[in-house]
Amino acid sequence: MTEDLVSSAVDRSLRNRRSAAEVEVARLLETGRDLLGAGTNPKVGEIVKAAKVSNEAFYRYFGSKDRFVAAVVEDGCRRMVAHVEHKLSGHADPAQQLHVVIDTMLKQAGPRVGRSTRNILALSRASNGAREQVTFEETLASVFEPVLVDLGSSDPRRDARASASAVIGVLQDLLWNEQAPTTGDTDHLARFLLAAVSRPATS
Repeated sequence: MTEDLVSSAVDRSLRNRRSAAEVEVARLLETGRDLLGAGTNPKVGEIVKAAKVSNEAFYRYFGSKDRFVAAVVEDGCRRMVAHVEHKLSGHADPAQQLHVVIDTMLKQAGPRVGRSTRNILALSRASNGAREQVTFEETLASVFEPVLVDLGSSDPRRDARASASAVIGVLQDLLWNEQAPTTGDTDHLARFLLAAVSRPATS
């Protein structure tokens, strides 16, 4: 009986600590999106002050500022992909789904969010964010793959990775040149990828 009570007390304490940690991490990530997206390169002291957490908590969760920036980018990528998946839910035709994925992604360079996206990616690059881009490509490829299966791709895994790389490349080009995407940009890329996956494989 005593062991059960002790185990219960430990479990309850761990749950409470985890819940508190999740709240603090979420607050730090939200603060990171706001500060980094605004084009600033804040010091850790400024981040923790704005997030209302301690320096000790910041380093316990992230270890360094570079890892924090990487986490902000990774969280943003997850949110972006979740947004794409939500948009896909309203469409059944695979060719239309392909267009929706491309359109939703390129709109991240639009006037409302483009500056924020560009600033965060620029800081990620400065913090050696190559791994974050690879992870982003892999995650976006997982969205493309079932669409390409329905389109009849002979190698949907590789085609999905190539499609994700192409879309991210166009997005980055728009961001660095501070250009908003046009309908023509989306339509051209959709036609290009559709033709690529529909082309019969050569021996």
